[in-house]
Amino acid sequence: MLQKITLVFMLTVACFAATAQKKQDTKKYSNQVISEATRRQFDYYFFEAIRLREEKKLDQAMELFQLCASIDSTDAGCHSELGNIYSQMGLRTEAIESLEKAVKYAPKNWWYNNQLISLLSTSKIYKKGEEQYFYNNLLKAVDIAKKLQKIYPNKADSYRVLGTLYSQLNWIEKSIEAFDQLEKVTDVSIEISLIKYQLYMMVSKPKKAFNELDKIVNKYPSESRYKTLRADQYLAQKQAKKAFDYYQEILKTEPENPFVFSSLAKYYTETKELDKSKEYIIKALKSDELEFKEKTSILKDYLEPLLKDTANIKQIESLIKLLVEKYPLEEDIHGYYASFLEYTKRKSEAKLEYETMLTINPTNEAPWFKLLLLASDEKDYITLKNITSRALEVISNNPLLNYYNGMANYQTGDYQEAVNQYQKGLTKLKPEHEDMKSEYYEQLGDAYYKLNEKEKCFESYEKALLIDPKNISVMNNYAYYLSEEKKDLKRAEKMSAKTVELNPKNSTFLDTYAWILYQQGNYSLAKFYIERAVENLETTENNGVVFEHYGDILWMLQNDDAKALEMWQKAFNLGEKSDNLKLKIENKGWKRN
Repeated sequence: MLQKITLVFMLTVACFAATAQKKQDTKKYSNQVISEATRRQFDYYFFEAIRLREEKKLDQAMELFQLCASIDSTDAGCHSELGNIYSQMGLRTEAIESLEKAVKYAPKNWWYNNQLISLLSTSKIYKKGEEQYFYNNLLKAVDIAKKLQKIYPNKADSYRVLGTLYSQLNWIEKSIEAFDQLEKVTDVSIEISLIKYQLYMMVSKPKKAFNELDKIVNKYPSESRYKTLRADQYLAQKQAKKAFDYYQEILKTEPENPFVFSSLAKYYTETKELDKSKEYIIKALKSDELEFKEKTSILKDYLEPLLKDTANIKQIESLIKLLVEKYPLEEDIHGYYASFLEYTKRKSEAKLEYETMLTINPTNEAPWFKLLLLASDEKDYITLKNITSRALEVISNNPLLNYYNGMANYQTGDYQEAVNQYQKGLTKLKPEHEDMKSEYYEQLGDAYYKLNEKEKCFESYEKALLIDPKNISVMNNYAYYLSEEKKDLKRAEKMSAKTVELNPKNSTFLDTYAWILYQQGNYSLAKFYIERAVENLETTENNGVVFEHYGDILWMLQNDDAKALEMWQKAFNLGEKSDNLKLKIENKGWKRN
C-alpha cells in the first residue's frame, strides 16, 4: 500500500539512462581520419581496455583508454569510457571534461549527453562549500537537457530528466510544466501524477495536487487502492474527517478491503482510539487478500508510532505473534520478532527465534551474525565458538566467520586453532575487505605471542601497520610486547607515545607507555603515566596488571615501599596470580641494585 510520497521517490523515477553502461560503435563517432592499420590498433587497445574495466582493473583500463585518445582524439566512445572511469575513481573534474568531449564529438548521442547530465547533477559527489559550483553545474545540465528535448521531442525520458533537474533547482513551476509535457507524450500515469501531486504540495497548491490524485482514480475507477491512496493523502494533510469519509465510501463496495483496514488503523491511532486501531490492524493482518510481504510492511508502519510508548509493548507483541503463528515457515517474520525481543531486552527468547530462522534456512547469514554478535557482546566465547563453527559448515566463504571463530578460540585458550582460523580467513579476503586485513594480522600477532612465536608475532604486527599505519591497538600491543622482551625500546616508546597522543585517557595505552618508561629506567615519568592510567581505569577492565606495574614502579623509586606492596596485593586480589607476583608479595619486594 502506498502511504508516503516523497521527493526521493520523485527524483528516483526520473533516473538518468546515463547510469547504464552501453557499448558504442567507436568508428561512428570519430571525426579523425586515420589509416586502417592505426584504426585496427585503436580497436585492439579499446576493447582490451573494455575487458580490463569489466575486471575492475580501472588503472590499467584508464591507461589504455588514454592511449586510444592519443591515437584518435575525436573518438566520442573513448572519451565516454574515460569519463566513466574517472567518475568511479573520484576524479570529478577529469570525468566532466572527458564527457564534455564525448558530447562535443557526438552531440546527438543520447547516452553521452545523459552521462554528462547525471555527473553534473549528482549532489553526493560535491563537497561542503561547493554549493555554488554544484548550482552552476546544474544550470549546465539544464542546458544540455533542453537541447536533448529538441533533438528527441517524442522521447519521454527527455522530459523526465528536465523535470527532475528543475526540481533540484527548486524551480517547481518549470518542473510541473516539464511533467505536463511528459504527460502529453505518454498519457496520464500513476508515476507522473504522484510526482505532480508532490510538486503542487511543495508550492502550497493542495487543490491542484488532489486533482492529480483524482486523475488516477478516474483513469482506474475499479482500482480501490488509488481511492485509498487519495484518502491516505487527506489523512497526511491532517484532513482526518475527509479521509475517514473516503475510507467508508470504499468499504461500502469492498467491505473486506485490507488496505482500507490498514489505513483506518492509522486513522484511529492518530485520533487516539487505540482499541479500534488494533481491531483494524488485526483485520488487515488476517486478510487472505494480502501477501506476506505486504503484511509485514503494514505491520512495520503501524508499529513505529506505538513503539514510542512502552505501554503498547504487549499489544505490539500480540500483533507480531499473529503473523508468526500464521506464517511459521517465513523466516522474515521470525527475524522481525527476534529484533523486537532484542529491543525489549529478552535476548534468550531472541536467540530461539534466530535459531528457528536457521532451521528454516541454514544458509541465511543474518541470523548467524545476530547470534554471534550476541555471544560476543556477552563475552560468551564458548557459545561464540560453537555458533561460528556451525556457521562455517554451511557458509564457508565468509571471512568474518573465521575472524570471530579465531577470537573465540583465542579467548578460550586454544591459540593454535585461533592462528589456523585467522590464516584461513586471510585467504578468503577480497579486495573490498582490505580494511579488515590489518585487524586480521593484529589478532594473528596476538595469538602468535601466546604461542611464544615472537618473531611471527612481530612480523604480523608489521604487516598490520603496513596496511593501516594508524591502527593504534596494534601499536599498543606491539610496543608492550617489545617492552616485555626488552627489545627495540626506543621504537616501542615512539609507538606507545603515539597511542597516548591519540587517546590520552585510555588506561591500557597509558599503562603500556608507563611500562616502557619503566623498562628504560625512567621511573619518575613512568610513575606520572601509571597514575594517569589508574585514574582512568574502568571497572570492566583487567585492572590487576596495572596495579602490579604501579607497584613495580613505586618499588624502583624507593620512596614508598609500603604503597608498592599495597598495589601488588591489590593486583593479586583482582586476579593476577602469577608466581612472580606471589614472590614479590611474600618477599616484600626484591633486591634492588
